[in-house]
Amino acid sequence: MNSALHLLIISHVQPGGEWIATYRLLNDLKQFHLVERIYLLGLSYQSSFIDNAENLGIFDKIEHYKLSQTTKPFRFWKNLFYDIYRLRKLINGYKNKDHHIDHVLTTDYRAALALVGQPFNLIYSFHGIKSPLQLIGEDFNLRNLAQRILEQLVFLRAEKIITPSVTGRQKIKNLLGLFYRSNKIIICPQVIPEEYYRQTPIKQLKKFCLKYNLTAKKRVLYCGRIARFKGLENLIKGFQQYVIQDQQTQLVIAYPDNNIDTGIMKSLQQIINVKNIASKIRFIPNLKAGDIIKLYQSIDLTILPSETEIDPLVLYESIICKAVPLTTNTCHLTEKLRKILPDLILENNSPEEICTKIKLLLSIKKNKIIENLRLLQLDTPENQRRHIYKRLFSF
Repeated sequence: MNSALHLLIISHVQPGGEWIATYRLLNDLKQFHLVERIYLLGLSYQSSFIDNAENLGIFDKIEHYKLSQTTKPFRFWKNLFYDIYRLRKLINGYKNKDHHIDHVLTTDYRAALALVGQPFNLIYSFHGIKSPLQLIGEDFNLRNLAQRILEQLVFLRAEKIITPSVTGRQKIKNLLGLFYRSNKIIICPQVIPEEYYRQTPIKQLKKFCLKYNLTAKKRVLYCGRIARFKGLENLIKGFQQYVIQDQQTQLVIAYPDNNIDTGIMKSLQQIINVKNIASKIRFIPNLKAGDIIKLYQSIDLTILPSETEIDPLVLYESIICKAVPLTTNTCHLTEKLRKILPDLILENNSPEEICTKIKLLLSIKKNKIIENLRLLQLDTPENQRRHIYKRLFSF
């Protein structure tokens, strides 16, 4: 394989699992000397996120494309065609000798559509469908239907599709049906940096907890976006039922404050105010990676009440940082957790079940569960990752 490959990345640059998984993959490619140059065409609504990408030190050139944001139905179509047209013009700039590109990797269906007819091999990175899960009720409209169809067209256009788990591969298969081709799909496992395996000194953890007023005897964590399908309303209601029985427990919600679903946030605040539990819940926005590690190491239980996930980083990271996970049955990792302890899985994700499982898991000695969780093989050895990555560029 040619080790002097030049790779163009067209990706959303924003806090969240998709971007984190993307730049960790790219860092691997650079460290293993599988690519010589990586160019980033960063898609975002705020230029400050592009500045953060520059600090990663893995990109040879960075360009910013500010996405059009709208909620009006007909404006969606105008912005869609406008974005595809503009992205196509930017991509054309990489045809010259100075910025010769061998392959394009993107996480965005608009960028993939802009590549139609272009002389680049397309690698599409799939971390979940962009349209609603089920096109029923208020979600069944022309915009969402078109978005779903466009995503399916991208799967057909791509030479390779990467996804982090067998759950992602199955979702692709379900979406494509008879058009599914297994040889296009490559499972690129999650990469967890070494710092997550290091124990932070107790004094630093105490200082961190004092800074963010994490003073309760027991701490429960949700770490992720505030958005639909994350199960946050049920989490708040379930925690409220539990905290009536145990006043010594805190719920910590760590989240990126960009791209918040304002309707969901308003709903959460209403539930909190009605239930009068504001003093038991801490909202912490925009933690840096180092502080997220400290947070994981400072809590007792991580809850992932999402309705759908493909391969959530929060499960890997929290388990490695010795936090007990409680999750819905939404990804391949949950079956492994079920074998260790069935009560680590939320079967119906109701507030009542969340309350019951929190009570049960906090009553068991944490070290006992963590000892069993060590049996999980969460990291993929470097030689295996290197072999997987080589398949990405074999066309």
